[in-house]
Formats: sequence, structure tokens, C-alpha cells
Amino acid sequence: MMDNIPLAELPEFFDPLLDYLSRNLPSSLYETIVTVLSQSYAFLVSGFTLVTSLSSWKPWEWEAYTVLPPLIALLGAYYTLLTVYRTTGWMVRIGFWALKWGLIVSLIAAAFGWIVGNDASAVGGQEGVVNAIRGAFQGRGTGSRRTGGTSGGGSRRGSSGRPRPWDSFAAHRNWQYNENDPQPGNNDATPNAAQQVMHQIARAAGVPNVDLIAAARNVLDYLVKSDDDRAGDTSRANGRAAPRRKQPKRKAKTAAERRTRSR
Repeated sequence: MMDNIPLAELPEFFDPLLDYLSRNLPSSLYETIVTVLSQSYAFLVSGFTLVTSLSSWKPWEWEAYTVLPPLIALLGAYYTLLTVYRTTGWMVRIGFWALKWGLIVSLIAAAFGWIVGNDASAVGGQEGVVNAIRGAFQGRGTGSRRTGGTSGGGSRRGSSGRPRPWDSFAAHRNWQYNENDPQPGNNDATPNAAQQVMHQIARAAGVPNVDLIAAARNVLDYLVKSDDDRAGDTSRANGRAAPRRKQPKRKAKTAAERRTRSR
């Protein structure tokens, strides 16, 4: 772009300075400085010429061919300097932008390399950073899936008509077996892990069907009974009546007391 800018003739007293700059500066920077000096000199000369011409002439003596040349030279030098300033400023901003983002990307790459290296060198049961982050995200996703599956199972149980606590044991047993059966289209409808363990223990003990709900209800009914009812139930189970209250023993009368009463 600097090659397309016309350069004004600089005075001879600039030659020593230009020779020194040409020997110690790169060619691109030297050309930029020469362009700025040339256009600045042209701007000052054009402005000075225009001002002196207008001040020496009377207003009615102003002619276009005498006013336009210095005015055009002044405007050309001004816009040239403005273009050089904007171009230089844009280049400086781009350089700072590249430096800033290069530093940021380098820091991110260094942090990533440190994390990967720490994860690869994790020994002695210590979990690496990447594994810890991965485990946290996997645990969150598993928890959300479990929550969704639980809510879906609750809605299915509510819609299937779960028996009330006061319903018969047969209704609870049928509902329990229906809930343990996998539902069509639902791969997650499997028996509870604790229920499976209890069934396995019962099968190993030789008991085919264990009604956990009925057993729990019997235990609760037994616990809420009063002491007298439990005592009565125990006595009836053993075939004996409840113990009666003992009467106090009467003392036998002596012979003297009988003779005294007979008189």
C-alpha cells in the first residue's frame, strides 16, 4: 500500500536522517517512516501556501485556478496521513489480539497437558483429574435416569391400582407378583434387588413363596396388641385358662371358740 502513495520531495536537510534510518531499520519500517514524513511535509506546505495566498489576495480576487491547487494538495496529504494512521493502528491491534489469544490458547493447552499427565501418572489408588470429572458427570446422568425411571414406575403403579393396607393378603400378593413381572415395552421393570435376595434365600431354605407383606403385617399387628391380649392369646394357645385371682385362706376355729359361740 505504501508503494501506491505518491511521495513529496523532501528538503535536503532530511538526507542525513534518512540515510541513518535506512542503515538501521528494516525496509518496510523505513518506507513507512519516509511516507509519513513526506506526507506531513506536503500537508504543512500546502496549508501554509493556501493560508498565505488567501490572506494576500482580496476576496473578490480569488480565482478557482489559484485556490484549488493548494486546497487539493492539503486534502490529499490529510487523507494520506489518515489512511496511514488507520492502517498502522489496525496492524497494532491485530498484533495485540494475536498475542492475547495465543497466550490464552497456550495456557489452555498447558493446563490440558498437565491434567492428562496427572491422570496418566495417577498411581496408588489415587484417581486422576479426568477420571474424577468423568465419574461426576456419569454419576449425574445415572442419577437423572434413575429418577426418571422411579417416577415412571410410580405412575405405573398408581395407574395399576395398588391395594390399600387394609385389603386382603391375597390382593397384596397378586399385586406384588404382577409388579415383579416385566411390563411390555419397559426394560427397566425388574424385581427389586432386596426382593430378589429374599426370594433366593427362601428358595434355598425350601420355602417356595414368601409373602413379605403378610409377614410384616402380622408383626405389626402383634406389636400393637396390649399386654393383656398377648397374655390371653398365649394362654389359649397352651390350652389353659387365664389364672384367677387367689382368695385369702380362712383360719380354722379352735374348740374354745366353738364352745363360746354355742353358749
